[in-house]
Amino acid sequence: MGVELFIPSFKDESKTAKDYIISCLFNGIPSSINQLTNKIKKEFGYSVTYQAVRKAALHLLAEKVIKKDNKKYKVSEEWIDSLLHFCKSYKEYPAKPNV
Repeated sequence: MGVELFIPSFKDESKTAKDYIISCLFNGIPSSINQLTNKIKKEFGYSVTYQAVRKAALHLLAEKVIKKDNKKYKVSEEWIDSLLHFCKSYKEYPAKPNV
């Protein structure tokens, strides 16, 4: 069974709606799709529609990157833990030379 990780982009020119959603939710404050759309437009100057944010949020929800509580979304603690575990495991094993 393979590990599937979603890692947000930190480069402005290659960010997607998913990346912006995660950036908005990292403050720990749950937000609705409408709130996320407005934050992405205001804080990042990214032109995005409500439908695009909703579609991206549904993908992130399916990938268990975010959770939905009532009509608000937040970053999944389990996703954060899986990223931390992956990074820790990677760091513990030295790189093997190509044979």
